[in-house]
Amino acid sequence: MWDKLTKQFGDVTVSLANSLRLDHAALTFKIFPLDSITIIPPPALSGFKATNKLKDSWMKEFVMLLPPGLPYTPEHSTVPPDSTGTLSGHESLDKSLNLFNWAINKASHCTLKPN
Repeated sequence: MWDKLTKQFGDVTVSLANSLRLDHAALTFKIFPLDSITIIPPPALSGFKATNKLKDSWMKEFVMLLPPGLPYTPEHSTVPPDSTGTLSGHESLDKSLNLFNWAINKASHCTLKPN
């Protein structure tokens, strides 16, 4: 319990200049609540363990998952084309980035071990 309590208090400063009376001293310190982000441990790592020996299998899976019709899509992609129609420049870019991120995550899930 004491360990948690000491982590809640910051450095203490003593000042006669900031005191209210001549025969007193002002104590200044910061208090960090138990739910403060300063004392909450960081979250556990998530994601995948990438190693050089799995690089080729990951790249092969990734290339096969890229959606057709985009500038970086290989002809042998296994993902069927999407028939959503014509999109504006912003929508097209957003959709392309989402599909690209999906391919990264799916290839990682299929070929790499989780952290």
